[in-house]
Amino acid sequence: MALLQRPPPRGQGGPGLGILGGRRSSFRKKCILFKWFLLLCLFVSLFQRFNVREEEEAETMIQRRKRREDSGKSDVLMVPMEEEDDDKDEDRNEDDSDDDAMTTIKTMRGKGDGLVSSMLRERDLDKFGRGSEYAYANESDKDYSSVIVAKDNAYGEKYDVKFTDVNGKKTHFQMGDVLGEILPEEERRATRTHGSCALVGNSGTLLKSSFGEEIDGHEAVMRVNFAPVKNFKRDVGVKTTYDFSNRENARRLVEKGWENSRPDSVALFFEGSSPTNRKRIFEPLVKKYGKSLKVQFLHPGFVNRAHDLWNALKEIIEKEKNKQFHDKPMSGWYAVNFMMQRCESLDLYGFEPYTSKAKATAPYHYFDQVQGVVSVHSFDFAVFAYQKFAKVFPLRIRTKSGWIGAAED
Repeated sequence: MALLQRPPPRGQGGPGLGILGGRRSSFRKKCILFKWFLLLCLFVSLFQRFNVREEEEAETMIQRRKRREDSGKSDVLMVPMEEEDDDKDEDRNEDDSDDDAMTTIKTMRGKGDGLVSSMLRERDLDKFGRGSEYAYANESDKDYSSVIVAKDNAYGEKYDVKFTDVNGKKTHFQMGDVLGEILPEEERRATRTHGSCALVGNSGTLLKSSFGEEIDGHEAVMRVNFAPVKNFKRDVGVKTTYDFSNRENARRLVEKGWENSRPDSVALFFEGSSPTNRKRIFEPLVKKYGKSLKVQFLHPGFVNRAHDLWNALKEIIEKEKNKQFHDKPMSGWYAVNFMMQRCESLDLYGFEPYTSKAKATAPYHYFDQVQGVVSVHSFDFAVFAYQKFAKVFPLRIRTKSGWIGAAED
């Protein structure tokens, strides 16, 4: 009979089996808790290491900045432009000037869709760092021989911008301190590619001016934001060497087409440093017009220096005039800075200051009835600044009554 007896239920038979089963269950619970504890420790460790890494990177940035300050060594200055939404300026981050992630932008000379992939490959420069030879334009570097590069150390030391012009000629232009050294004579002679130049603004004061023939008499002529010349030849001329444009007009060019066709001019843009602008505006523009237009972008370092120059002169002129001016430069400001680097002399047309008082005397633009806005830009300040330029560079402002030159001290 004992041989036919059913075995006891698990955990209830023989001496000690119930206790052993309970211990196994308790052991499994402890293992699960221990696993969760290990996961928690791993998470805490990763979080701490992430914070330490951020602190180390911050310290490295400070050390790098100090090293540049002590040695005066030039780096590639690649400062991103500020993003603008609904015409609201965002605060600038001073540490942006040390951001190695900023990519350079190539000069584009109308070779088609391949330019787009070139723009995307610019991100590859990140891995080389700002001190790498790959970040500089030189004869042996075929991939980046046309990259516009600004060398500086973010402390106002003079820098050299190298670029390849539309004719394939390698040249450079320089810019120094706020006054006096803006355009050193010996460097100006070596870097200018044009003799006399005219920069034509869009002011309504050009109407009935009869400046057209005078403007076309210059060796090179720049126009701003694709302003039309058809039906305005008598007042603004027709010759166009450069079309200087902001991003809004670049967007219109992509969406609505080339309304004021000037295929022989260079389309020059200055807001190409923003990744958003490049992706949404400039890449589509190159895809659409790359084979028919000569397209170039100003290097963000040069654009940033022009903005810094605005701020420096603004501080000086505000003290002189006992008046506050707006912080945001207009497109014409960057155009003037560019042309001063390319020309032996520069005459400005349609650059009379547009103020609230001027609304009654002339329209904002010579070609439409758009109402001007004086709450964003200080056009009168720009004229004061150009008069500062005229002290060290042959620059004049044309008006119907004559010429405005350097301001008297």
